Amino acid sequence: MANPYRGEVPFNFDGETHALRLTLGSLAHLEDALGADGLLTLGRRLGEGRMSARDICLVLAAGFIGKGTPVTAEAIASAIPASALEQAALAAATLLAVTFGEGKASRPSPPQAA
Repeated sequence: MANPYRGEVPFNFDGETHALRLTLGSLAHLEDALGADGLLTLGRRLGEGRMSARDICLVLAAGFIGKGTPVTAEAIASAIPASALEQAALAAATLLAVTFGEGKASRPSPPQAA
């Protein structure tokens, strides 16, 4: 089960639900794969909402790296049917939103002390 307090996003892959998350290490992999010169550039580029299918696969692969279960973008690309594109794009966009601060409002609020 995904823990939103840890920035985890649920994603169904190979018949199993995985809790993906981006870490500093997985973001470094993503920067390298996309040729971004830093997190600000990476966040701007992917935050424009114009992600390619390749971008989606790379973001999801980075989420698997952050989870501690490396899965290549190529494996994701070959395993996800085009009919699941919307689910994959939503998971990738949510990972980015949570990581770069745009998803904080959608996270559950911590319990309040009485």
